[in-house]
Amino acid sequence: MYESNALLRQFYRELTLEREGGIYTWFQPRYALCKNLEYWCDVYHQEFKFPYRTLRIEMGQSFAEAGLDRVLPFNESFYDYTEEAVQRRFWLNPQRLEWVRSHAI
Repeated sequence: MYESNALLRQFYRELTLEREGGIYTWFQPRYALCKNLEYWCDVYHQEFKFPYRTLRIEMGQSFAEAGLDRVLPFNESFYDYTEEAVQRRFWLNPQRLEWVRSHAI
């Protein structure tokens, strides 16, 4: 069994290392947090039956506890999120970057 809180922190730490190191083994810069969480789970945690679903729910709860939207925590609207996606600017969003950094401890 695993503790989802610890795994989510590990995800944020490894995401920070991959992103800042510039050598990507699983991190996909064209995607935001949730899809990268799914890739990370696929690569490193296949032994657990449903880690992505559990961690995604926990991630959404942590957004809500911080007063953010569960689905679009770093964007004002779905249109704003879509613009980030089209322009591949997910990892230029300072709110997203700060969230990852502050939760990687």
